[in-house]
Amino acid sequence: MTDTKSRDLFPGALEMMALRLLKREPMHGYALVQRIQQASNDLLQVEEGSLYPALQRLLKDGLVGLSSDRLREEVAQMQSEMTASLLNLGAKKAFVANAPKCPTG
Repeated sequence: MTDTKSRDLFPGALEMMALRLLKREPMHGYALVQRIQQASNDLLQVEEGSLYPALQRLLKDGLVGLSSDRLREEVAQMQSEMTASLLNLGAKKAFVANAPKCPTG
């Protein structure tokens, strides 16, 4: 069994890795995840749920920026994910609504 606590990064480590990679070349979030995993020989498994908040902090601090094309891509991706989530929620609601009723005893 591996100790997951020993693999935790120190605060700010993800931001530092992202800044180092973005200094070399501009890239989107998914490419950053891939590069971090590649550079660490897959020892670091960075999830988008961790990376995007880190990028938002860097953006808020003025350390990174978005090109208008990248901003449009990011917004389109978020809209696509939200639509997929809503469709999934709708399917779950329909399933529950059509489920047979349990007899009360």
